[in-house]
Amino acid sequence: MSSPNVTLEVANMVLAQNSFQIAESYIQQLHDIFDAELRSVDFANEGPRVAAEVNAWVRGKTRGKIDGILPEGQPLDM
Repeated sequence: MSSPNVTLEVANMVLAQNSFQIAESYIQQLHDIFDAELRSVDFANEGPRVAAEVNAWVRGKTRGKIDGILPEGQPLDM
């Protein structure tokens, strides 16, 4: 949706612990229905890196309007 003063874009991403097995049908539905990507990550051992990657993704998708949504440099609890 776009007008001279407003642009609306939607972005979706699902993060899953890399030790979890995700059904291929679920991954396909994420893509087909929500236009979402699935990323397998290691929350327990790489939390700060995951947070930095998520925040970079958010910055990119919002064209810098939102700097991030996760605190960087801290472990991520599951």
